[in-house]
Amino acid sequence: MEQLISKLQNLVGDKNLLTGDDVSNRSDEWPAGNPCLARAIVRPENTAEVSSILKLCHAAGQTVVTHGGLTGLVHGARASSDDIVISLERMRSHEPVDAVNRTLTVDAGVPLQTVQETAEAADLLFPLDFGARGSATIGGLISTT
Repeated sequence: MEQLISKLQNLVGDKNLLTGDDVSNRSDEWPAGNPCLARAIVRPENTAEVSSILKLCHAAGQTVVTHGGLTGLVHGARASSDDIVISLERMRSHEPVDAVNRTLTVDAGVPLQTVQETAEAADLLFPLDFGARGSATIGGLISTT
């Protein structure tokens, strides 16, 4: 396990691999309650890093749980002490709006509200809406729709 943690740390950097109290001080459910129990939380910046993280974990037989905005109500992001969490919190970039095709391409960690505001600024509408719009992420919305 320590070898995997070291490889993940080399991949994402010291600040983006959380262990110990940095993990247990976070909750992995909504509303926030129980502490996260995962072995580590890895915070990739882009899809290339996500792919590399998953390759390393797969090769090691390591189970993975994904964290987005943690607004789900079915506890699908709850991690056990055997899991590694991949948090999408740093994946917040988006491409410029494609005005010709009227599309917007965003990373999985972009909040719904940011997508709505970006679309509105380009005279477009992203019609999905609900109360957790400021923290619910596009990746989570797509994965549960």
